[in-house]
Amino acid sequence: KSYIMLGISALLIMILLSGTLVSLNVMPKTNKLKGSTPIYKTYAQGDMFCLNGEEECFYTISDNGDTVTALAQYNVDTNTNRQNQLISKPTYNQGLEYNETIYIYDNYPVFVFGEESYLWQPLKNYEEYIKNDLNKLNIESTLLSYDQAVSLGCEPTVGDSCQNAPVWLKSTYYWLGSAGSNNSIYGMHDSLEYHGYCHYSKVCGLRPVITIAKSDFAKIIGYEPEPEPETTTTTTKKEETTTVATTAATNPATTTTKKKVVRKATTTTTTAENKIEETTTTTKVNNINKVVNTTKAEVKKEKSVPVIPIAVGGGAAAIAGIGYAIYLLKFKK
Repeated sequence: KSYIMLGISALLIMILLSGTLVSLNVMPKTNKLKGSTPIYKTYAQGDMFCLNGEEECFYTISDNGDTVTALAQYNVDTNTNRQNQLISKPTYNQGLEYNETIYIYDNYPVFVFGEESYLWQPLKNYEEYIKNDLNKLNIESTLLSYDQAVSLGCEPTVGDSCQNAPVWLKSTYYWLGSAGSNNSIYGMHDSLEYHGYCHYSKVCGLRPVITIAKSDFAKIIGYEPEPEPETTTTTTKKEETTTVATTAATNPATTTTKKKVVRKATTTTTTAENKIEETTTTTKVNNINKVVNTTKAEVKKEKSVPVIPIAVGGGAAAIAGIGYAIYLLKFKK
């Protein structure tokens, strides 16, 4: 039995001495999670969207990523601040005046729409309706520019003809925000014109262009995926603290002090003067034995121990220990 206990003890000692215990904490990879940033539909030129059911609709001019710039489907009735198909092609003298401002620029056409226009306040009233009544807060409004009309198919080299432009661009009579001369604003009346019907016949109305955030109206088609968490490994460091203290006897330093008192008397006075001579001899003796108190600490060793060598070392030690125990049981009975 003593041999058996001896073998088991040897086995345990070998296992304990086979390596440093290392714990690994590895976070498993996870699948991509649903993120918090939405992905909205991309709108092509001419795509229609509405802000109030099937009312207050717009044709896309450009998709800007997070926003869309679009042209109103119909002209706006300035009495109700709503789009109205019935006033989209006003008859003689039923349209809106732009103003009589003189624009002085070096080159035309140029975008000039601003607060001096008679259309400025009606346009802002419509914008407020969308913000307050339809709760679409991220919106700005203006008028179509000459450059935008050209980008949509109107041709300045063919007398500003819009023959090849989409039907929805020229489906109403309306003012643009660009001047064609110092006293004339462009209007859309089947084609681009200035000093034409919009001026003389007053048949052009207010057709807003808006830039609106997709978050106010667009359909969410997905979410940006969250980045996968990185795999992290945490290694527990072995701490070793060794304290060695050696104490030896010491010989204290020796100090000798001698005092000599001399009394000296004079014949002229009765005063006695005491003179003290002090001689101090100090001898410093080196210690024969020094006090040694050494503390050795190896804390937080930064070296990580590989798992596989430890496993192999531990397994080998375990096999050796088991073999030795069998040897003791079999041959040392």
